[in-house]
Amino acid sequence: MSATTGASAPGKLLARIARASLLGIFGGGSGSNGNGGSGSSGGNRNRRLLLMFVWLVVLAVLLMGLSSDPEIPYKAAEVYMSCLAPRLSSFNSLLNIENQPCSDDAVVASIDTKLLYEHPDEFARRASAAAAGGDGTAVAGRCKGFWETAANATSSTSDARLKDCLEWVTFSTKCSKNLNRLTAMVKYTGIPFTILGMHTSWQGFGGRIHALAQYLKTVPDDRIVIFTDGDDVLPLPTCSASAIAATFLAQDTPILFMAERECWPDEFLKPEFPKPDGRPSPFLYLNGGSYAGYAWALRDVIAQAFTINCSDDQRGFTRVFLSEMSYEVDGEGRRRMYAAANKGRDLYGDRQQQLPIEMRLDPVSSSSSASSGSSASAASAGRPGGRKYIKLDWHTTLFQSLVKSRLEELDFSRYNTTGRVEQLLTKNEPCIFHQNGDKHAPVMVLPLMIEMLGFDRLWRQPVVPGSMGKANATAAAVDETAAAVGGTDGRRRDRVSDKHH
Repeated sequence: MSATTGASAPGKLLARIARASLLGIFGGGSGSNGNGGSGSSGGNRNRRLLLMFVWLVVLAVLLMGLSSDPEIPYKAAEVYMSCLAPRLSSFNSLLNIENQPCSDDAVVASIDTKLLYEHPDEFARRASAAAAGGDGTAVAGRCKGFWETAANATSSTSDARLKDCLEWVTFSTKCSKNLNRLTAMVKYTGIPFTILGMHTSWQGFGGRIHALAQYLKTVPDDRIVIFTDGDDVLPLPTCSASAIAATFLAQDTPILFMAERECWPDEFLKPEFPKPDGRPSPFLYLNGGSYAGYAWALRDVIAQAFTINCSDDQRGFTRVFLSEMSYEVDGEGRRRMYAAANKGRDLYGDRQQQLPIEMRLDPVSSSSSASSGSSASAASAGRPGGRKYIKLDWHTTLFQSLVKSRLEELDFSRYNTTGRVEQLLTKNEPCIFHQNGDKHAPVMVLPLMIEMLGFDRLWRQPVVPGSMGKANATAAAVDETAAAVGGTDGRRRDRVSDKHH
């Protein structure tokens, strides 16, 4: 049997190309010795043939790989969507991103991300110096133990320390109308705001959580960090920093992720997700565009979720969540991390695997041990005293995903007096709204809310941090547009069902 008998079609093609190319390279060269011109021409032809042969080999290998490995198309799609597509101007149109010069507040909120990337130690030194108090006490010292009781979050005497121990972070490489609006709305809440990535090149969705991890190395372990997308998220300006912090603390978890209706990007993982505790909810699946957690916990989880810059951060976080990544605090105050069998399987395929995360870390602060350690209500994850890192906000206590949502699901009737909006399906009052998913859907709730509550008029006014204790500034806007939501009480209940499927 010859070398090519019974071979695959790509193999036969590769053999023929190789044979023809080698004959052309060696045969043509030896026969063209009549004069110099002929020899030179033959040499150029041989080099071209050799180059063509190399490229054909690469193409053949790629084609054979695509035919034999079903995961490759998914990996290629992930790299395209994470890294390449966002660099195209057409992608901005797809996501309804309207570029705009940075507002003054956005300029102030932007940090030197290039310095963070290239000289993280110098960045940390400058950040520490800038954050030091008048008495020389670093923020880490002022924040230590602050969150041990939820009462601190609502104490009027703790406002100064509250700002040291709570921060909102987003990532964007350029300014847009939506980012400027987000900057102003966060300022109304009184939460310090930070923009990573400005004036750098887009490195992918994996790249943005890598940047976040680098930044988290410079902040106190016990700081609560809220991270959201920059172009499709808004808080209610009437939700104060203390109210947002108290809501997070009430969930008794190191990290709280927004939950959404869709299981994306891997729909086949739907059966692997746990069901909500207590009341049913349509919001079952992790969303990687809005979450809050202690800095130490976010660092731990991102270290496991991050693979490469050109990866999908939501896929990475989903994999960690389904692996039931957990920790326990040993007698020396150090976290020991581990995971159960990775029900999320591996990053792309159907193979079951274990995700071992056995490691010992540097000693954590006593406050971190207390806040992250072994409370009686901590969720067990296969070991006595083990506590899971991630909890999903199934009942929209803090975060509200708006993909495939309707305005009728929200009750605005008390916004004029309390400044809050009720989610009728979960009976809670979320503060942070995220219009994730298709930006060309027939109905999108967040733009309707912006118009109805007068946010565009509001954010162009001078902002006084924490000044929106009630929604008086937008009460008139709600009254003016009440008809748009089905009545003078500013809500639509007509087609909302409390049944979830």
